[in-house]
Amino acid sequence: MALDYGIIGNRQTAALISSKGSIDWCCFPRFDSPSVFAKLLDNQKGGSFEIIPTGQYVTEQTYVKNTNVLSTSFKSQHGEFEVLDFFSCHVGQQREFESFQEIHRIIKVRKGNPKVKFKFDPRFNYARDKPDLYEKNGAIVAEGEKEKLFLNTDLAPEGIIKRKATGLEGEAFFILSYNDVFHTRLAESKKLLKRTIDFWRSIIKRTSLPSKYKEHVIRSVLVLELLRYEKSGAIIAAATTSLPEIIGEGRNWDYRYCWLRDAALTVDAFTKVCHFDEARKFMKWLVRCCEQLQTVRGVEGGMELPEKILGHLDGYRKSRPVRIGNDAYKQIQNDVYGEVLESIYRFFVEYKYMREMTPKQWTSMVQWVNAAAELWKKKDHGIWEFRKKEGHYTFSKLLCWVALDRGVKLALKLRAPEQAAKWKKIAKEIREDILQNGWNEKIKSFTQKYGSDDLDASLLLIPHFGFLPPKHPKVLSTMDKIDEKLREECFVYRYKAEDDFGKPKNAFIPCTLWFVEAMYLTGRKKRARKMFEDLLNYSNHLGLFSEDIDPSTKELLGNFPQAYTHLALINDAIMLSEGAVKKPLCEIRLE
Repeated sequence: MALDYGIIGNRQTAALISSKGSIDWCCFPRFDSPSVFAKLLDNQKGGSFEIIPTGQYVTEQTYVKNTNVLSTSFKSQHGEFEVLDFFSCHVGQQREFESFQEIHRIIKVRKGNPKVKFKFDPRFNYARDKPDLYEKNGAIVAEGEKEKLFLNTDLAPEGIIKRKATGLEGEAFFILSYNDVFHTRLAESKKLLKRTIDFWRSIIKRTSLPSKYKEHVIRSVLVLELLRYEKSGAIIAAATTSLPEIIGEGRNWDYRYCWLRDAALTVDAFTKVCHFDEARKFMKWLVRCCEQLQTVRGVEGGMELPEKILGHLDGYRKSRPVRIGNDAYKQIQNDVYGEVLESIYRFFVEYKYMREMTPKQWTSMVQWVNAAAELWKKKDHGIWEFRKKEGHYTFSKLLCWVALDRGVKLALKLRAPEQAAKWKKIAKEIREDILQNGWNEKIKSFTQKYGSDDLDASLLLIPHFGFLPPKHPKVLSTMDKIDEKLREECFVYRYKAEDDFGKPKNAFIPCTLWFVEAMYLTGRKKRARKMFEDLLNYSNHLGLFSEDIDPSTKELLGNFPQAYTHLALINDAIMLSEGAVKKPLCEIRLE
């Protein structure tokens, strides 16, 4: 299974905690800041904050119900204790979200007198800077060249610094804070724990859940909420960098940024469970910073994300290189216009929020639809971000059609018939082009690129976007070819053709979920449900998914946890519940 990690966060940054209770990944103060713990990417040099009982011990890990508070239970010959890990976050007196750059670790002894060593070993700036550790005013200070961590605790600081075994009794706490020291007591930390639990549970209380798969949807919603950057409204793709798609190969990327495609689809999933405030914030961020729909942006809207290799780190399970930044920001990916316009259309039209659209939002939409109208004839790098293979990708053309089609519908709603007529003509032209050039009569399938024989699972989404009806002969034939050539057990590959790094070896979990949807839409409901339920068995121990999976070993791979996977899971769960989530439930308003 691997990736036996839980995630905690505060909508500014996040930490990954192993099933053994070790903080192995954390960046301060933002998701995309340099790490302070990176054992995830180098077992020796990366740095961590570990809790190690003496002698043999076993652990069990779960989330406090309906929250992002992580519980790790330890059992050894000396006794039993629980560690509750969380970032403090809550709604303040002004009804605004509040969070702080601090991780709380509350320890509760359940039985006996367990003895524990604490390994507090931060390494700043992606493990390039090993800070000095010393005690000051009762706190442990980790001081680097440009930043500090403070570890406040009611245990003896000297013993922690020297990693001496400590006998635990009753309760104890740690507060790990960035660049500021929080002197507090256990009682205050416990109050913050309660407020944090209440906060996450309040989110679930306002979530419209399907009749089936509720626990999986709840966990996916909570994951997506953690991947939001509250200050701007951006949504990141995942909380990590360089977790490999394939062990030992070079497919290692930094996903701590906002891909407009992924974020727009996440917003669409949010609206399906009635999280409309999240949708509003993202759309405001889009209009504020994205005149051009660049493929990927920084969480504050930054346009340049230069890619660098950290050669001093060994990588996850020796999978080099470790990369920070992502050169995908330089790429042209024309499909992004379709995903963004689809999300906007669904929010304003299908969920009946047209009265909220501002003139500035409409102006931006006109720009984006016009851009799709201009770019659809041009080559791009495609949804899979091929670095050296520009081409006429069928999926990119399809999503340009989506952008024009949704633009037409929005224009008609806003009584702009001339604009609608102009876009309708171009949408028709794109449609005819795809039917003529995206379809390969020889293999009886839509293909990855015009003039190619290569299959591509992204084309399972043709009926999802309404380009053709689900039972159209070309849809059914394409699906059958993908079933035959790209599926192994319940796992579907993106494609199997050679790319910039050779031939793919692992399946792509969102593609499996797209296949489930396509089966359902074509009437193969029983098979769709079985495939979905089979896939659910391959999450990690906490119900979390990454992006990729090795069909032979069933090992989760790729950056983690992955928004793309969890949003697709929500969509399928709602679909398979067959209309159990109804629109009237979605009238909850959060202004």
